[in-house]
Amino acid sequence: MIQLSQWDGKTPFIDPMCGSGTLCIEAGMKSLNIAPGILRDDFAFQKWRDFDDRIMGHALF
Repeated sequence: MIQLSQWDGKTPFIDPMCGSGTLCIEAGMKSLNIAPGILRDDFAFQKWRDFDDRIMGHALF
Protein backbone atom coordinates (compact mmCIF):
# COMPACT_ATOMS: atom_id res chain seq x y z
CA MET A 1 0.00 0.00 0.00
CA ILE A 2 2.82 2.36 0.78
CA GLN A 3 4.47 1.68 -2.56
CA LEU A 4 1.15 2.28 -4.32
CA SER A 5 0.70 5.59 -2.50
CA GLN A 6 3.97 6.85 -4.05
CA TRP A 7 5.11 8.18 -0.67
CA ASP A 8 8.59 9.62 -1.10
CA GLY A 9 9.97 8.66 2.32
CA LYS A 10 10.73 12.28 3.18
CA THR A 11 7.36 13.92 3.78
CA PRO A 12 5.41 13.11 6.97
CA PHE A 13 3.58 9.81 6.77
CA ILE A 14 -0.03 9.66 7.94
CA ASP A 15 -1.67 6.31 8.67
CA PRO A 16 -5.39 6.68 7.84
CA MET A 17 -6.12 3.17 9.12
CA CYS A 18 -5.13 3.89 12.75
CA GLY A 19 -4.76 0.20 13.49
CA SER A 20 -1.83 -1.84 14.73
CA GLY A 21 0.79 0.47 13.23
CA THR A 22 1.82 -1.87 10.42
CA LEU A 23 1.71 0.90 7.82
CA CYS A 24 3.85 3.19 9.99
CA ILE A 25 6.39 0.42 10.59
CA GLU A 26 6.55 -0.40 6.89
CA ALA A 27 6.90 3.31 6.04
CA GLY A 28 9.71 3.70 8.55
CA MET A 29 11.50 0.69 7.11
CA LYS A 30 11.05 2.07 3.60
CA SER A 31 12.48 5.44 4.61
CA LEU A 32 15.56 3.64 6.01
CA ASN A 33 15.87 1.56 2.83
CA ILE A 34 15.10 -1.71 4.69
CA ALA A 35 13.14 -4.31 2.73
CA PRO A 36 9.62 -4.74 4.14
CA GLY A 37 9.14 -8.04 5.93
CA ILE A 38 12.86 -8.85 6.09
CA LEU A 39 12.63 -9.27 9.87
CA ARG A 40 9.53 -11.50 9.68
CA ASP A 41 9.93 -15.21 10.47
CA ASP A 42 6.40 -16.27 9.58
CA PHE A 43 2.95 -15.08 8.63
CA ALA A 44 -0.26 -15.37 10.68
CA PHE A 45 -1.97 -17.56 8.06
CA GLN A 46 0.71 -20.21 8.63
CA LYS A 47 -0.91 -20.88 12.02
CA TRP A 48 -4.34 -21.66 10.54
CA ARG A 49 -5.55 -25.20 11.25
CA ASP A 50 -5.91 -26.00 7.55
CA PHE A 51 -2.61 -24.46 6.44
CA ASP A 52 -0.59 -27.09 4.59
CA ASP A 53 3.12 -26.31 4.60
CA ARG A 54 3.69 -28.98 1.93
CA ILE A 55 1.62 -26.88 -0.49
CA MET A 56 2.62 -23.32 0.40
CA GLY A 57 5.60 -23.42 2.74
CA HIS A 58 8.35 -23.74 0.19
CA ALA A 59 6.87 -21.03 -2.03
CA LEU A 60 7.14 -18.46 0.77
CA PHE A 61 10.79 -18.77 1.68
